[in-house]
Amino acid sequence: QNALFWLRAVLGTVAPRDRRTRRLGVRRYRLELLAELLDRDTFLLVTSWLGSEAVPAIKSKQAYADDLRLWAGVARELGGYERLFVGAITPGMIETWTKGQKAKGAAPRTINRRLSVLTALAEYARWKKKDQSIASPVTKHARPKVDPRDETTATPILEVAEFQAVVNAADSPRQALVPV
Repeated sequence: QNALFWLRAVLGTVAPRDRRTRRLGVRRYRLELLAELLDRDTFLLVTSWLGSEAVPAIKSKQAYADDLRLWAGVARELGGYERLFVGAITPGMIETWTKGQKAKGAAPRTINRRLSVLTALAEYARWKKKDQSIASPVTKHARPKVDPRDETTATPILEVAEFQAVVNAADSPRQALVPV
């Protein structure tokens, strides 16, 4: 139970949008939203996954939780499922969703990031359940091409002065390479 309190704090809160009005709602814990959107087994799997070192960065844990909320909506809208479970999202749903995202002008990098949560969850589920039949619904053919020179939606990198400040603050060469 302490692990769930820790994960609830790490995932933090978000103000979900109302599906109909698109207005922001009351801030709620991401973990509680996931509990409502995922079936029981998937919720337990996701809490194990997000609480593990398989997803080491806090921002990644939060982004994955938000992306799972998005996929729960896709499973409801395109699959008619009340709750998201591993295997609910099919390659056909991904194709439909991806086409819709492209039509809305979503960046290929953003689409790929949102697809990556499904692949990562399937890989974790395959390992955790020791079930090699669990496969990601995302194939290389479902992913849009990302221009490696386009950095408009890329995660920002350190500027030269910022990098120099990290190196200057390091106590050792290793710490300069991997800041703590």
